[in-house]
Amino acid sequence: MKYKQFSSKFCNFACKTETMNVANIQSLIQVKAFARQDGLLLSLVWIASLLSYVYQPTSIWGTLFTWATPFVVGYRLRVFRDRVLDGKISYRRSAVFSAYTFYYASLVFAMAQFVYLQFIDHGQWWHFVNNSFAQMAAVYAGKGISMAQLDTTRSMMQNCTPIEWTFIIMMQNFFIGTCLSFIIPMFVRRQARQSA
Repeated sequence: MKYKQFSSKFCNFACKTETMNVANIQSLIQVKAFARQDGLLLSLVWIASLLSYVYQPTSIWGTLFTWATPFVVGYRLRVFRDRVLDGKISYRRSAVFSAYTFYYASLVFAMAQFVYLQFIDHGQWWHFVNNSFAQMAAVYAGKGISMAQLDTTRSMMQNCTPIEWTFIIMMQNFFIGTCLSFIIPMFVRRQARQSA
């Protein structure tokens, strides 16, 4: 008897049979469709950042493209809110939109990065990573990391294959995107105004 009550309550909670309707499913489909488009746009920003870092490491463009990430997602979320949803969006829908945008962008960027590292790179990527290590050596030494540890880490990184590099950076993008997906909607959400 208790099992049936628990089962019924759990099903109502998990499935939300009382509140789930076709409109909610259509909303999720709509969010995912627009997030796919904006994920492609964000991945183009990341690709431009990667190419700027690798081919023009002294230029500020790579850094600007990287720091533009939350602003691009916030802007595209605002466009989605204003043009598609008539200026109203909840925090939850904003967070879902942001998360899907980052996930789709991470997948597209991972594919592009793998193609670049596997077929186009010819050592530029490792040259960029090696220069970054050389520039940060004094900072690492100041934090108590010995040169032997740095050399071990550098040799491990040098032995990474393109698919390993791609996977590492894709997971990093997933993690940072998930964190930003909780922050960006705080600035973009807008509820419908209550009429008095």
